[in-house]
Amino acid sequence: MVIADRYIFTPMIRESLRGVDTDWSMNLYANAPNPDLTILLKSGPRRLLQRVIYSGNVGTLSRFESGMDLGFSTIPTVSFLEYQSKLKDAFDRFAEERGFLSISTSKSKPEVSGKIWDEVFPIVKDLIFNDS
Repeated sequence: MVIADRYIFTPMIRESLRGVDTDWSMNLYANAPNPDLTILLKSGPRRLLQRVIYSGNVGTLSRFESGMDLGFSTIPTVSFLEYQSKLKDAFDRFAEERGFLSISTSKSKPEVSGKIWDEVFPIVKDLIFNDS
């Protein structure tokens, strides 16, 4: 079992926002194994920026992470908000097209993790309760 925070979908979406041909990008990752389950954890750009600020990492935002290489703004936090908004829209479209499960992170950690576990458990229950 592999649980991954991000997979091929994140670079595919980031590359598409930077003008990389979607067909080329999809072909690049064509041999990657298909996941049994993909969950998109949804959070708005402002909430993401708050997490960065409150974690004390606002000074470590790279030009790439904040989308400054795309020319949204010369101010890192403004560029971050615009870039994350575009990423969110792209992830939402991608998830809908491919039937990914979306879970809002606006609830408490126990509620969000409970929803995730409800989806993961049917897939892993045989691994957990295997008698061998």
